[in-house]
Amino acid sequence: MNFKTNFLKSLWATMFLFGLLQLNAQSFFNTFDRARPLDQGAFVTTVSFAKQYFSYDGETEDISNTYGLVSGFGVTDEFSINLGWASYDLLNSYFKSFKVKYYIVKPKYSMLEGKIALGMPFGVVISKFKESDESETETYIAPEFMFNYPVNDIFEFGANARIIIPFVEDANTLIGIDVAFGLSHDLSLWAIRPEFGILFDPGEEGMYFTPGVAVSYYFNTRYY
Repeated sequence: MNFKTNFLKSLWATMFLFGLLQLNAQSFFNTFDRARPLDQGAFVTTVSFAKQYFSYDGETEDISNTYGLVSGFGVTDEFSINLGWASYDLLNSYFKSFKVKYYIVKPKYSMLEGKIALGMPFGVVISKFKESDESETETYIAPEFMFNYPVNDIFEFGANARIIIPFVEDANTLIGIDVAFGLSHDLSLWAIRPEFGILFDPGEEGMYFTPGVAVSYYFNTRYY
């Protein structure tokens, strides 16, 4: 099948120009976060890299690379706020003329001793033509449910689900699901976070696959 079809153009335009996807919480496609809250007064900094593939009718195409940075602050022992940025390197010829940046503010409330959390990311996507000053700015929210199971001090498992709702006329609502792991010699200090996610529109065919990895560093933590 040839991916250069009107259907795929329309889908990509919806995704990249009207709302891309998280969070990252590092990017629209991936979260790289955990349900467990930060301690009050603690900080976390996370850097990430992820790839995005689109699969349709038995074929898969590499469409973008994403580089992300997120910083979080523990307001209380249950409530934290993340601030994030991501840059998309679009690989398809139709969108190489665009620069896409993504900014996010994500309040998160954790409960049940940090095993589950609810997040409400608010994001802004800025798509700019490389050869001019013309740009598009779109916003979205992404209500998010997060689950985290710390096996011990060096390994944890997580799963996240979210609904991406763009504030754009005729733009589709999308669903994202990902599974993630935290690996470290001490998860209260730092963690390597491999993650695999999927992203899809329930009313359309095709699906995005989003493997990635992040490294998180924690500061001023009291305990794990």
